[in-house]
Amino acid sequence: MLKQSVSVVIPMINEDKSIEKVIDAVIASLENSSLVQDKEIIVVGKDALSKQMESLRANYHDLQIYISHSRAFFPEIANKGIFKSTGDIIVLLTEDTLLPTDYFDVVIPQFEKTNVLAAGVVARYPKTGESTQCYTPVFSRHHVDYQTCQAPSSNFTLRLDRSNVAFSRDKILQLGGYNLMFAPDSSGDVDLFLRGWLLCWKTCFLTSTHCDLLNPVSSPLLRGETSKIRTEKEYNDTLLRRFFLPRRQQPLLVLHNLLLFIMSLVIPLDIFSSTRMTGFKFIHNFKNILSSKRWRYSSFEIDLQMLKQRFF
Repeated sequence: MLKQSVSVVIPMINEDKSIEKVIDAVIASLENSSLVQDKEIIVVGKDALSKQMESLRANYHDLQIYISHSRAFFPEIANKGIFKSTGDIIVLLTEDTLLPTDYFDVVIPQFEKTNVLAAGVVARYPKTGESTQCYTPVFSRHHVDYQTCQAPSSNFTLRLDRSNVAFSRDKILQLGGYNLMFAPDSSGDVDLFLRGWLLCWKTCFLTSTHCDLLNPVSSPLLRGETSKIRTEKEYNDTLLRRFFLPRRQQPLLVLHNLLLFIMSLVIPLDIFSSTRMTGFKFIHNFKNILSSKRWRYSSFEIDLQMLKQRFF
């Protein structure tokens, strides 16, 4: 088995005292693996965290640190780290993820297959025992969707939780990284992995090991996101899912969103304020998505048939 060079990218959204525990766990896992050849650890933080960045620089001399602007969110910060990395495999972590010592020995062998875009392991909350689920793709004639399940064994998936994702550097750069329009959140990044699937690249959900998340599942993970940003992401995610639905269900979703937006304009209630503000953003994004050739439904349908032939 060939050794691989590895880049570990840790986007820092908020000041977090646990970041040193995360870095120590990364170092231990890298040193424990016989499959890692060259290695680098990259931390990308907002300029508001410059003091903590300097502290990390003093404590970890081999650490590469980059600063992003204060209004940047996860996809933009992650992209900066991805584009700065040089390893054959890029591992993207959140600032609260503790890697197991066997992480790289489990993940790296997956990339011996030329059609693998990404791989990730189960993420668990030690205090509650809850863990991330596998999103198994489900194909029909004109439709791609997924079902969630507690996978008893390793499986292919349509998306991964962003707590730990290992990418093939060549493939993630070919895709151009995260699409900022969809502003992926902690539940996964459907757009990125769907683009990979349309190129017949697989994403692996591995159950032979797991990482631990320091923040309990019941507490909100503060990612520097306002309520308006979260609502915009929900709208974008809904719009993206429109292309997963059977054609007969698509008009219903469009009608639902339109009625909700009209209600927000007609009824002057505070509960509709976020819907009203983001409705215009939704319309703007809708134009952008429709102008993208890759989202034309006819070409997507052809690619879907190719996917089924390749994978099933």
